[in-house]
Amino acid sequence: MSADDVLKIATVALVLAHVGIAVWLRSQIRWVIGLNLLVSAGVVAYWLAWITSLPGMVPLVWAFVAFECAVLILSLTAIFVTIPKAALWTAFAINGAWSVAAAIFAFTFKMDMPV
Repeated sequence: MSADDVLKIATVALVLAHVGIAVWLRSQIRWVIGLNLLVSAGVVAYWLAWITSLPGMVPLVWAFVAFECAVLILSLTAIFVTIPKAALWTAFAINGAWSVAAAIFAFTFKMDMPV
């Protein structure tokens, strides 16, 4: 399986997970927290592996990584204390939008950076 195939499968799965939670499980905030945690932990883990290339990236990549670090902290905190649902849903919606953008990218361009 190529890196392109992995990216396509992952992005479609994330989009479907966001839609499924938003439509069918919206009354259960733990699903929102769980998906936020999964996505942000994955992004942070990926960028920790590529940390040496981060200084050369454009500011939008820095903003994306910083946002995901904040979502990771927010999601971990939400496990132990009550966090306003609006903050959790906002992070969820932004991650959902980025998942759609990543899916569009995956089906439009070929990967040239290892995953």
